[in-house]
Amino acid sequence: ATTHKTTTATKATLATRKTTTLANNATSATTQTTTLATKATLATNQTSNLVTVQTNSNGVSYITLNNPAKRNILSLEMLNLIIHNLESLLPNSRCIVLRSTGPVFSSGHDLTQLANSSPDTRHLIF
Repeated sequence: ATTHKTTTATKATLATRKTTTLANNATSATTQTTTLATKATLATNQTSNLVTVQTNSNGVSYITLNNPAKRNILSLEMLNLIIHNLESLLPNSRCIVLRSTGPVFSSGHDLTQLANSSPDTRHLIF
């Protein structure tokens, strides 16, 4: 009986350690996202038209990339706006659709910003 209780206690301890590790990993990911948002130099404020947001009565939210002149390039500003909107919509949306305006969804990362960024910033992006 003592061995069984010890084994159960050991399993509970291991489960707690796994949960703590998962929580630490989640905190680390949140910290990285926050750091990315902090390091992103915004050329305009959060009301930028680079990203628009709509939510319908069924709980479906739409985040629309709205910079077709630059093929919806993923600048640090746009990435920051996407992250901010995802975090604010997530608790109250049944579904979030990411879409874009213009002839292409997105041409990818803004390579000029990546070339001029620090290694730490590039690591956070990728």
